[in-house]
Amino acid sequence: MMEVINVEKLRGHKEKFAVAIGFFDGVHLGHQKVINHVTRYAKENHVKSIVITFDKSPKAVLGNAPNDGCLTPINEKLRILEEMDVDYALILKFDATFLNLSADEFINEYLLKIRACYVSVGFDFRFGQGGAGDTEFLLARDEFKVEVTEAVKMAGIKVSTTQIKKYLKMGDLDSANGMFGRAFSVSGKVGHGRQLGRTIGFPTANLKLTEDCLFPLCGVYATVSHVDGTSFMSMTNIGFNPTANFQESVSIETYIFDFDANIYDKQLRIEFLSKIRDEVKFDDLDELIAQLEKDKSTVESLLI
Repeated sequence: MMEVINVEKLRGHKEKFAVAIGFFDGVHLGHQKVINHVTRYAKENHVKSIVITFDKSPKAVLGNAPNDGCLTPINEKLRILEEMDVDYALILKFDATFLNLSADEFINEYLLKIRACYVSVGFDFRFGQGGAGDTEFLLARDEFKVEVTEAVKMAGIKVSTTQIKKYLKMGDLDSANGMFGRAFSVSGKVGHGRQLGRTIGFPTANLKLTEDCLFPLCGVYATVSHVDGTSFMSMTNIGFNPTANFQESVSIETYIFDFDANIYDKQLRIEFLSKIRDEVKFDDLDELIAQLEKDKSTVESLLI
């Protein structure tokens, strides 16, 4: 099991570390390549693997990118890293003190003091005050081996967090999932809704996101829901419930097939596999129910 560790405890370890560094929002195919270098090196050389990441997006803090929501909030990022067999995760606070570290100070404080023997970064990695440190700066050091991963491309397009966000905003879930290398997911606690779905035979779990996250465009999706360590087939509506329960803010509501447990206030993770239709306003509840039955059959045909 992966351990989330602090700097002080990490510096007390006597073993050497293979280190991957980056914000890794989305943990997409490009990020996975950087991290897989570390886990493979660690296993082959009998050392521990660690991912050094940050509590905030460096680009957003520095004003180099719009603050348009994250793809993987920290808990989701840690879950994925654990699935990738990473031994440790270190989350650094991206604040004024950190920003004032020179490139040399960063290496001294966060690489040499934790006995890094191998460092894996992406081709565009920069660090230190004013971004003075780059991959060439790292490669010039002889205290550790450095691996720089070049851009991963799909159909000639560079895999990146920015590109994935573009796909999600365009409604192109298939292309976004292709760059993730898995289904896009969102997580949060189940909250109380107006319970209209229960009265029409389609009770839904209302997901309350805990962080400012990006999610797919409005519509109905074939999804897989994960709760209490178990996975269930489901369909999820993102939208405003225009037929009988209109609300001014977007909601994420999931109907979990063959499920009747009370999961209020429990953590729910929803994987988005395919969009099956847009959200539309129906003339009455009977028309809505008939469409929901069709949606359920469509999801079953996709997932069974």
